[in-house]
Amino acid sequence: MDINDVKNIVAYNASSISVLFEMCRIAKIAETVNDMVEWKVDNSKVSPGFLIEVLIVTIMHRRQPLWKN
Repeated sequence: MDINDVKNIVAYNASSISVLFEMCRIAKIAETVNDMVEWKVDNSKVSPGFLIEVLIVTIMHRRQPLWKN
């Protein structure tokens, strides 16, 4: 490997977040929550199902509280 090849190296973040989100999609968590909860699409920028997916992924990835104790 030549020293000039170092400039062509690309770094990727190999965290578990993308895998956890895909698992939530396969389990259809967002769809299930959205079907069970009454919410108005016009009043919300983000669906409650997506918020639950984010909560699950954050808890599983960081394993620490999302807010102060």
